[in-house]
Amino acid sequence: MHVDDLQLDQDIPRVVIREHPWRRLKTSGSQRTIPFVGEALWAAQRLLGEPKGSPVAFPRYNTGDKTNANSASAALSKWLRPPDQTNNR
Repeated sequence: MHVDDLQLDQDIPRVVIREHPWRRLKTSGSQRTIPFVGEALWAAQRLLGEPKGSPVAFPRYNTGDKTNANSASAALSKWLRPPDQTNNR
């Protein structure tokens, strides 16, 4: 996700899901705009408040020409999982 996809300065803060050279979308219907609310808005504000060393929002998961979406998804899922379910393996 490019940092420009996080549009917090609009009347309704939002994220724009769109194709980029490093990340394709599964279908044309995947392109959409999603409003930020609650904790998602807090997280987006925090992300944009960090020093910008990269044009992508999560440089750890982007090598420049490719995004490792599976690793990003797994990390997010782990972070969102309730604490009592983190060590069930």
